[in-house]
Amino acid sequence: MSSHGAERPDHGSGGGACCAPKEKVCRNADTAALADLFRALGHPVRIGILKEIIQRQEACCGEIVGCLPLAQSTVSQHLQVLKEAGLLTCDIRGRTCSYRINEAFLAGGDAAGLRLLANAASFFNDITAAAQTSSRARERQE
Repeated sequence: MSSHGAERPDHGSGGGACCAPKEKVCRNADTAALADLFRALGHPVRIGILKEIIQRQEACCGEIVGCLPLAQSTVSQHLQVLKEAGLLTCDIRGRTCSYRINEAFLAGGDAAGLRLLANAASFFNDITAAAQTSSRARERQE
């Protein structure tokens, strides 16, 4: 059996010497929300859409389509993902939707958004600290 499918003592029971219990890691609401945010940011088109909206301060779907080599329906789907993640707001004006950065979410006016962004910052700090520790350990071994 490959190492990916091999039985390990820290899997299955929810505890073990090297891992936190699965319930604390995998089924944690904060972890799930963080994964949803990363999923929303995990596509280069969505990053491009956010950059475009930041530059313009607001934009309708048609304006964004004009900046990207994508169909309107594809851009609309990406906008919906960003909106569902809480990163954008949409003001409906007649037959047009005007998208803006959700300032309340990102500036801390939304408590859940603030906690999510704090968790994201903490996550990246943990990764950076782990990388630095690993790098120092390798330097000592050499």
